[in-house]
Amino acid sequence: MPRREPGNGRTRRSSVVSLPSLLKHPHRCPSEMKNPLADFFGSHSIRIRVISPFRPLQGKQSPISAHPVQGAFHAAEAGWVCTVFFRGEMKRYNSSSEVKLKSILEAVDESILLIDRKGCVEEANNRVAERLGVDRAELIGRCVYDFFSPEVAKERKAAADKALRSGAAVETEDEREGRIYHTIWYPVFDDEGRVIRLAVFAKDITGRKQAEKALLESEARMKALLDSAQDMIFLKDTELRYTHVNAATERRHRRSAEEIIGCTATDLFPPDQAMEIESIDRKVLQGRTERLELVRSFGGSLRIVETIKTPVYGTDGTIAGLCGVSRDNTERKQVEKALRESEKRFRDLYDNAPLGYLEYDPEGFVRSVNRTGLEMLGYAADEMIGHPIWMFIVEGELARAQILSKLAGNLPPGRNIERIYRRKDGSTIPVLNEDRLILDETGRIKGIRCAVQDISDRKRAENEMADLHEQLRHAQKLEAIGTLAGGIAHDFNNILFPIVGFTEMLQEDLPRESPLHLNVREILKATERARDLVKQILTFSRQADRKIRPLRMQIVLNEVVRLIRSTLPASIEIRQDIDPECGMVMADPTQIHQIAMNLVTNAFHAMEESGGILTIRLQDVNIDDPRNGSDIRLEKGGYACLTVEDTGVGMDCSVIEKIFEPYFTTKEKEKGTGLGLSIVHGIVKSYKGEISVKSRLGKGSVFEIYLPRIYHDPESEEGIEHRGLPSGNERVLLVDDEEPIVRLEKQMLDRLGYRTEMRTSAIEALEAFRARPGKYDLVVTDMTMPGLTGDRLAAEMMKIRPKIPVIICTGFSEKISSKKAESMGVKGFLMKPVVRLELAETVRRVLDEK
Repeated sequence: MPRREPGNGRTRRSSVVSLPSLLKHPHRCPSEMKNPLADFFGSHSIRIRVISPFRPLQGKQSPISAHPVQGAFHAAEAGWVCTVFFRGEMKRYNSSSEVKLKSILEAVDESILLIDRKGCVEEANNRVAERLGVDRAELIGRCVYDFFSPEVAKERKAAADKALRSGAAVETEDEREGRIYHTIWYPVFDDEGRVIRLAVFAKDITGRKQAEKALLESEARMKALLDSAQDMIFLKDTELRYTHVNAATERRHRRSAEEIIGCTATDLFPPDQAMEIESIDRKVLQGRTERLELVRSFGGSLRIVETIKTPVYGTDGTIAGLCGVSRDNTERKQVEKALRESEKRFRDLYDNAPLGYLEYDPEGFVRSVNRTGLEMLGYAADEMIGHPIWMFIVEGELARAQILSKLAGNLPPGRNIERIYRRKDGSTIPVLNEDRLILDETGRIKGIRCAVQDISDRKRAENEMADLHEQLRHAQKLEAIGTLAGGIAHDFNNILFPIVGFTEMLQEDLPRESPLHLNVREILKATERARDLVKQILTFSRQADRKIRPLRMQIVLNEVVRLIRSTLPASIEIRQDIDPECGMVMADPTQIHQIAMNLVTNAFHAMEESGGILTIRLQDVNIDDPRNGSDIRLEKGGYACLTVEDTGVGMDCSVIEKIFEPYFTTKEKEKGTGLGLSIVHGIVKSYKGEISVKSRLGKGSVFEIYLPRIYHDPESEEGIEHRGLPSGNERVLLVDDEEPIVRLEKQMLDRLGYRTEMRTSAIEALEAFRARPGKYDLVVTDMTMPGLTGDRLAAEMMKIRPKIPVIICTGFSEKISSKKAESMGVKGFLMKPVVRLELAETVRRVLDEK
């Protein structure tokens, strides 16, 4: 029942307004309440009760307590709700006030309804009808739970019953048909404080929930983004305390965010580092941005950290703190250090490589060259870099065309390309190039990297090898000549042997005063020269042993002069100055002849075109001073000096330095092999002599040969010629396939008193010896015979009779020599043509040794 206020007789009506409205606008709420309610209540008195969600204040007139409550009427400021409803029955009110109140109820977005304790709807605004999909008139008087599904109805009835029992507001959230609703069940009390009905406010909070969800998702993404960062990200307030840290900061400090937030640098770092950090932070709080790289201690290990700190501003524009981003650069610094060390090692390898390395750009200009390349060519780096590579190549234009074609992709890069580079001093150097294209990530040519190898030594070796091949060719030619010479010598000696032998016997038969005796003597001298010629042929082909003996060089030189006088042209005058008293030397006459002929032949070639004077001189020279003012060094003593001088074209120093090298020659191929002076030099050195050369271009040449003299006289040829021939009466078996030779040997030995038996077949001779081995005291056999050679015949006979003495004669054979014969047990060795004295002495010596 309505109650009247004491003293005024008016009916008392209760009004309830939400607490937030009073808290939010204390100076406006009375007016806001007064204006709409005054018209509604007229002269009725109004009592305001604050509805609070806090249970201690429920249903009481109490001091205002701040707490937001979602209700029916929204105040002007977001989030605060002002809800007005009435207790009791309103008997008297004018229609205009009702209209205004209803317009307010319909204007709000919430669904507002008033239900009794059984759930029947007493009042509802149109928003409720719209959301339930019915007409508003259908709602009044009906149970509100009938409009929901059984499950929803059950949940809503449970919330209503709870509010009725507790007398406190109950809040629920539920979702239906894709929308989310927030509902508050406010109990309405009578004057005795009993809950007589419920005021229900339902608001569609789908948008807010979606916004909250989006905000949470955004915050989650931002947190995930910050936590996924490898950099340490943190916020500090103006007191330099951490307010936020990401996961990287937690890992680096080895603490959780809860342990870090609220800490200062002093709590996390050593004192010296903390002071430095806070000093920097204070600068940032003054509005500066700081970037620094420092060594920091994290979890007991030192790390190199790069940090950027910037101020953070509040909504009012003042600095509210700072934001820091720290990057651990320890590994990067270690990698950079390793990279620098690697680059240094690479640079050292690059610069000190045995090959030169050049790199040039797409236009062919040098952009890099290593130290080896610079040293190879003699340039400084700035003298090559920036210049076209073909500037340093001898065949520049050809190289330019090839290199540009490679850079254009028209030619493939090359390997083992021989080029000739030009050094800074103007000299050239042969090199081997190997090109490699430099490509970018798209495969486009960016340049060429070239390895350059100095092949000077290889080229020198190749030239030397070519010379060796040439020498081998000449040696093979000489070998062929030697083989031919050996065959000629054998046949020629076989021809000479009977001539010499029969001539000697003829000379013996003629009286010494007879003119025929002198003629026969000249024949013998001619045969001796023929024999010496054969020796020269064998010496030239290296198939004869030297016979060194005391020699008067005058005899050989006079013979050489006689020989060349008939062969040289009249344009060359021969002058000889041969001292007949010049002392003797120890030498092989054949080799002295070879020395003289080589020097004379060279002099002739030097004067062949223009003529001149050829001088041959022999004289004694005594050396008191080893230097002797000459370009050669001679020991003190006496020397026989042979000089061959010409007035020909002469030689320069470069030629003089090489003239004694094998196969070096300035002559045409048809005129010389380059062996002559090399042989002369070798012979002179073998006699412990020296050779001197003096020459000037256009002035001729002078060759001087110094050979040591000897001071004792051998037996004269006259004495040799007239001494008696040794003789004997032993039995001698003579074997030779040439019948004239074996007959000559028989006659020579028969005259000396020996008893001889001859055979022209080695096999017949072996059979005769086998039949009567004791019959013979000596066997004299030829070497080269068909069927059985002399050395094999001797071996077979010594098998039959081991101590039988054997003498082997040969015109020439590669299979036998005096040393080899001696090693076989052969007692004597004779070279054809054999003179009678040599034969007689050898036979007697062998028999006496027996």
